[in-house]
Amino acid sequence: MNFIFALESAFIANKNPKNAFAMAKYMKNNFTFFGIKTEERRRIFKEIWKENKQEVSANTGAIVSELYSKIEREFHYCAIEILIKEGKGKYKKEDIQLIEKLLINNSWWDSVDTIAKYILG
Repeated sequence: MNFIFALESAFIANKNPKNAFAMAKYMKNNFTFFGIKTEERRRIFKEIWKENKQEVSANTGAIVSELYSKIEREFHYCAIEILIKEGKGKYKKEDIQLIEKLLINNSWWDSVDTIAKYILG
């Protein structure tokens, strides 16, 4: 998938080991990070999403699942943002399985709170 390849390439190009260490420490070393702060991550993400909007819209579930299976936490945040934006007002009964996967895997307060508020709430 072009979107995921482009996103991964951009994250690798913008990684910051010093930030990554601090971010992992803040999250009790439960996750690996590229070290890209939220504002910069969202800027990169939005730019790549805009270039691949059709692919993301057509393959939302597969892209969300693949991003969430990667180890770096920035991918998890992007997966959740995609589901929030692409799914809003369009959720189907079977989407609960994907949402459950996001809640159970790589679960921590930051992801659970966001999913509860913006997807389930």
